[in-house]
Amino acid sequence: MTEYLIQILIYTGATAAMVPLFNRLGFGSVLGYLAAGLILGPSGLALVSDPELILHVAEFGVVLMLFLIGLELKPSRLWSLRRLVIGLGGLQVLGCTLAFAGSAYLLGLNLAQATGVGMALAVSSTALVLQMMDESKLRRTSCGQSVFSVLLFQDIVVLPMLALIPFLAGSGGDAAHGPQGLSGALIILLSVGAMIFLGRVVIRPVFQVLAHHGGREVFTAGAIFLVVAASLWMHQIGVSMALGTFLVGVLLADSQFRHELEISIQPFKGLLLGLFFISVGMSMDLGLIVKWPWQIPLGVLLAVGLKLGYQIWLGYRFGMMKGDALLFGLMLSQGGEFAFVLLGLAKTTGLLDSGFVQVLNFGIALSMISTPLLFRLRQNLMTRYPGGALLRTETDEAVPHGHSVILCGFGRFGQVIGRLLHGCGTDPVVLDNDANQVETLRRAGFPVYLGDPVRTDVLHAAGAAEARLLIVTMDSEEDINAIIHQAQKYWPHLKILARAKSRQHAMDLAQIGVGAIRETFESSLALGEMALRELGYGAYRAHRIAGIFRRDDLKFLKQQMERSQADGRPARLAAEERRMLAELLKEDALLHAVIEDDVDAE
Repeated sequence: MTEYLIQILIYTGATAAMVPLFNRLGFGSVLGYLAAGLILGPSGLALVSDPELILHVAEFGVVLMLFLIGLELKPSRLWSLRRLVIGLGGLQVLGCTLAFAGSAYLLGLNLAQATGVGMALAVSSTALVLQMMDESKLRRTSCGQSVFSVLLFQDIVVLPMLALIPFLAGSGGDAAHGPQGLSGALIILLSVGAMIFLGRVVIRPVFQVLAHHGGREVFTAGAIFLVVAASLWMHQIGVSMALGTFLVGVLLADSQFRHELEISIQPFKGLLLGLFFISVGMSMDLGLIVKWPWQIPLGVLLAVGLKLGYQIWLGYRFGMMKGDALLFGLMLSQGGEFAFVLLGLAKTTGLLDSGFVQVLNFGIALSMISTPLLFRLRQNLMTRYPGGALLRTETDEAVPHGHSVILCGFGRFGQVIGRLLHGCGTDPVVLDNDANQVETLRRAGFPVYLGDPVRTDVLHAAGAAEARLLIVTMDSEEDINAIIHQAQKYWPHLKILARAKSRQHAMDLAQIGVGAIRETFESSLALGEMALRELGYGAYRAHRIAGIFRRDDLKFLKQQMERSQADGRPARLAAEERRMLAELLKEDALLHAVIEDDVDAE
């Protein structure tokens, strides 16, 4: 037990020391994780003796990441990206594979070995690139969408690459890497079909039960169980675990549990991805640099340069401006985590020599380090030369994608606002913590999601960083205040409108810059206007009287707020409430004369 605690202490201590340092220096958290691993590994302080074991555990972070990517991709959105995924992604993989395979063949490898090396070096690091884009707020930009589409295609095409490696090695599929041939393809198709069926018929009702009768911890346990089960199932039939969980994520992308699932998985994904990068750093053997002091750096430089140049040209051919094409090529210029998997299989099947694979793995790790450094260099050049045509992009500022409004609460108050916005062609992200309400509204066609908007992570998952407007209509005054407090703290750019539970609550919200409407004021005023019409007032005059009342009430509300600020006394006390009511009644006693003067003036 003590040994495990010491290992946890080592990993968390190194992370806490290096990641903030590298973030402060502007290199990003990924380079900090890699540096921490390098220090802990055999080439550093040798505090960890078996980095390979940690790498196998940490690879599950990539699996969780693919599940979260799937949750963001509704089938309709996936179809809308088909040109980028198939066209741009296909050309990127094909071109890079041919370029690296040709280079390896010229260096003396046979055709099969060169093809294996070309496939491994063609893929980029999904984990590294998405982490960098999220930190730089580039994920939602048009260039970010192009990068994401290529990464998605790479993750998908890894499956046939894994199936091809044993054949290149001459094993003909005898190795235990899953079923091969027609029967294997049939098993895979049947399994995918079964997964789609279970996703629609079983998984959603199960999560409905967990949301109704289980706590947050039970829901999280169910989410982890789903990911692990999908991973093991796909692994048993010879499909990449990451691709299996990606498919499950896509199946649940349009469900009401999307945001809650994302929040449940996110902490585990972040922890394991950090551990993955640390393990990559630990696996780097600096002794190879001593053995080949200039060959390895030169090889990495040529590989990154070849990949960068081809991808810049490819991006430009797909209509990107020069700055976007440069950013596109830079983001995909490194080797990826699936390259370790492909090369490991190539070593196991005898396609590539163990020593050569070790050198390639070291070079891939160096290429992953180069990407944050190149990105930092680009940022520095942009600061120094902001008008440079080669560096400037259309997408350096994050462009909101999808929804610009978040509506918290879809009860009696919130649904009127939601329906109004929906009728005007604006569909907000709607968050509600009532599972029954969410299910009912989704059946009616409203884009409502299960999630507690009081939680900061739920608001973040709903897109608070990119949204323009936050509307808070929860039933509880405490919940309303908590949501507003979190939003103003973490996303000060958000314009906030809120439901005020009382006159005093409206005053409190106005003091912190929130636009608020008292939940009963307008409806009560409308009912009062109807009463005047029943008493013989004309419709026009009754409406005018209600307008004058509203104007004077708001004027008095402002005066009360200024007086409360000047006195510095809390206005929530019952005595204060009674005093305010008495003053209101005195003001209303003068209303008759004001109304008569106003009407006569017409």
